[in-house]
Amino acid sequence: MENPSRQRCKRMGRMVAVELELGVCTGSGSCSGSCSGSCSGSCSGSCSRSCSCSSRMDLMMPSSPQWKAYRETEPDHGTHRKVTLCRKLSKYAVIFLFLAVFGLMFLLRNVSSMENWNCHTVSALNQLKSRIQSSFIPVNVPTFNHNHTFCAHLGQKPSPEDELEERYLLDSIAWPGPPPRSSPVVLDQTSDPVHSLFTLPIKEGREWHVGDQLEALVQMRDFQGRPKLYGGDFLLARLHSPELGAGVAGKVLDHRNGSYSALFPLLWVGSAQVEITLVHSSEAIAVLRRLREERPDRVVFESLFRSGSHSETTVCNMCLPPVQRPQCNYTDLSTGEPWYCYKPKVLSCDTRINHAKRGYVKNLLTSKEAPLFQSGVNIKVHIHASGPDRINVLPPRKDRVEVESSVKPEAIQLATSGYYYKDSWRSLNGVTMRQFNESSAITQCLRDKVIYMYGDSTVRQWFEHLLAFVPELKQFNLHSLKNIGPFMAMDSTHNILLKYRCHGPPIRFNTVKATPFLWRCTYGGSVTLGGQCCDSWTERQVQSL
Repeated sequence: MENPSRQRCKRMGRMVAVELELGVCTGSGSCSGSCSGSCSGSCSGSCSRSCSCSSRMDLMMPSSPQWKAYRETEPDHGTHRKVTLCRKLSKYAVIFLFLAVFGLMFLLRNVSSMENWNCHTVSALNQLKSRIQSSFIPVNVPTFNHNHTFCAHLGQKPSPEDELEERYLLDSIAWPGPPPRSSPVVLDQTSDPVHSLFTLPIKEGREWHVGDQLEALVQMRDFQGRPKLYGGDFLLARLHSPELGAGVAGKVLDHRNGSYSALFPLLWVGSAQVEITLVHSSEAIAVLRRLREERPDRVVFESLFRSGSHSETTVCNMCLPPVQRPQCNYTDLSTGEPWYCYKPKVLSCDTRINHAKRGYVKNLLTSKEAPLFQSGVNIKVHIHASGPDRINVLPPRKDRVEVESSVKPEAIQLATSGYYYKDSWRSLNGVTMRQFNESSAITQCLRDKVIYMYGDSTVRQWFEHLLAFVPELKQFNLHSLKNIGPFMAMDSTHNILLKYRCHGPPIRFNTVKATPFLWRCTYGGSVTLGGQCCDSWTERQVQSL
């Protein structure tokens, strides 16, 4: 076992003369580690604590003559010891500071488990934690995992009918994408509406009649003027006549080779002009698909939780990444519509008091993808015609004549349900459209009814239109937010009650209370949402939660 005097000599790191409880360690030797010098003097460098005596050690007892002579000739070694200790402590200061910060962070992370602490103490510690984090981490929305499958398990299991409807909807929005690339796409290789053209099959002597079908052929080209060899562009087509207040949407067929057909039914007599618009290129749609699957958190929502004087705010969305953090489940049990918030550190899920939009996640596009979304360049830009872009439509033929077309007959099933003529909608599916050009006609239709309007801003505009158009409707002041509601108006003379409520989350235009504000309309024993005019439902059949 090593001599205690030698151990103390090593700890103190000074080999000239160090006072010990039992005597003095003296001698000469070499220094270990990266230090230089000898044990007869002080080591140079920053690691003098590594010195060790490798020579003899003479132990002088305090009662010996050597000790008295040493005390008379040597300076005050108590001062040397204090200076050495200060130097040693300064070198360990960084380690001590790190341990203190680590202990504080550990305390803050586990503060929720300390149930015996009062709310004010917890609140103060959480505020301190936020200040510490904000000092090191930029204030940003959280970065979610790029995993498009983490939402698949949410919501209720759909019924067979719902699965069939879901499959139909997914098939209806299926979109062909561009071919795989080994390198990022560049703007010059994408669809350019300026270089692209459409043509009408107008021949000399050709006549067009009501009931015929007009086909416009579209050839897409890139920014270098080269024909595109694949499809997937988002094109909108319409046939309209500003003079007649008429218009109808066309059906666009993608031939998957860079060419498209836009088909229009001819429904009125007179001038008809073709308009083709590039909304997004196929390359831009591929980027949008990626963002839809990988970043469903592009709009960030949050909720405030409060109990007493303590409050916390957490991120919310239809689905949240599967991180190691508890979540509050606010899924609507009647509709299965999912909504989740991260659970606060201290408060419970039932202390949620509002819903709000925090902002948008930015910088999601790469430097190669950003040029694909330029307003006026490749977003909603008209494609010009290579020749005439309008025709004159004559009255219907007496004898039906087949019209030449490059599209197979089975593909000519136009999806339009109607069209505008003289600024009025006309249905093509046999439904008789009633016109309400006078306020008295609306009053007569709504007499003795309670109308529940539920939905987004479009439905709210209907509520506002009725108030402006029907003078007998008087709105009650419910002190509600302008865009949210709830709103209520009444015509006591004709026994009309009109109510509006906004849909549930997500809501992007205002901060709203988290208290349930959805309607569940019970009709015929089933539970549905009041997304339409509930003109045949009674007040008892509608439960406002």
